[in-house]
Amino acid sequence: MAANRDQSTDTRWFIEIADRIRETSTSAHELTRRIRDGLEQIREVMGRTYEELSKSSDNVRMAAVQAKVDVSQLNIATMEKAREVTGTLEKITTLGKEVRADINQIIVAMQYQDITHQKLEHIKSPLLAAASASISEVAAKTRAAGITPAAGALAEVPVKVRDDLVSGKAKTVDVELF
Repeated sequence: MAANRDQSTDTRWFIEIADRIRETSTSAHELTRRIRDGLEQIREVMGRTYEELSKSSDNVRMAAVQAKVDVSQLNIATMEKAREVTGTLEKITTLGKEVRADINQIIVAMQYQDITHQKLEHIKSPLLAAASASISEVAAKTRAAGITPAAGALAEVPVKVRDDLVSGKAKTVDVELF
């Protein structure tokens, strides 16, 4: 009986151990399946991530190439515009020099005209006085010589003397010769 009891205890114990091993094996199998599923999901996510990164990398590479082309074109256009601006500035500088030279010539001409006007004003009165005195002397000598005008001849000769050389005004002086 004791042997039967020991045998039944051993059998129960063996069954319990077998059940626990089965449960542990099932749990281990379930955990292994979950780990495998998790690893499969990670692999899929990593695959998609790699594909997205590859696409993004390709897009970035293409954008960089396009940016390089655009920058090159912009540099070329900028250099061309800089050449145009330089040419325009050179033309403006040349025109400015020409205008400055013309203005200087105008200023010199105006100064010359002013100086000439001042000199003419300075000598005008003495010349008019000398001319008037000469005409009076000629008239007196003509009378003293007894020269008389022919019939119908004018006894007075109008002489125009410019009073103002700049404005163009003139005055008439009547001189009696006889």
